[in-house]
Amino acid sequence: IYAIDSHAVVIVNNYGTAVSFTGAKNYAYGANATVGYTIANTDSLSFTEWGDGNNDSPTRSITVLDDVTLTPVFGVIEYTVNATTDGNGTITAPATLPVDVAYGQTVTITAQANHGYDFVNWTNNVNTDVLTDPTIAPKVTGDVTWTANFEKTDYTVTTVVKDVAGNEQPTMATVTGAGDYEFEASATLSYTANDGFTFVKWIGEGAGEESTLASITFGVNNDTTIIAQFDT
Repeated sequence: IYAIDSHAVVIVNNYGTAVSFTGAKNYAYGANATVGYTIANTDSLSFTEWGDGNNDSPTRSITVLDDVTLTPVFGVIEYTVNATTDGNGTITAPATLPVDVAYGQTVTITAQANHGYDFVNWTNNVNTDVLTDPTIAPKVTGDVTWTANFEKTDYTVTTVVKDVAGNEQPTMATVTGAGDYEFEASATLSYTANDGFTFVKWIGEGAGEESTLASITFGVNNDTTIIAQFDT
């Protein structure tokens, strides 16, 4: 009477709890062994092969004629990350888009506002996450496009009443129209001279450097100071 040889099928797990295996045990010589795997998160890993060139998936059969050691290989799945803007800014990082990023890794994305705009937030086409820093490093769990959103900047128009010698003289006139304006909004300045004083001109960027018109209207593109000049 002869004993039937027993051989071990061993599966080397290099992926911890991310992958579980079945079928690793001792088998009688000539027995048919079925081994298989289960990926805990199929968004993160994809099966490549069993380590011996066989890529049957998710199970394979082996005729056991000797001890067998399998070292399965899995690859980390890559996803496409893209970024864009609402048209009022630019993406300054990464240098090239879109980029492919391995599951669970991060990618740094930076947005910069155009002149006249302020950064508001990032939104994406996958979920309702809203990120409020212009530089973000989101963890990648799938294909995604991030959009940088901006709003117009508020600029301040300041008016100063001066005499022809350049001295501030707030009692010479009342000027209306100063205040905060959204980028590209129109500001209109006008004056009412007090008794004994005569308007000379507006001086400043909004006046086209100088203007003798009774009122001026201009587009607000920066903080600006306009001088209303008067004489006696």
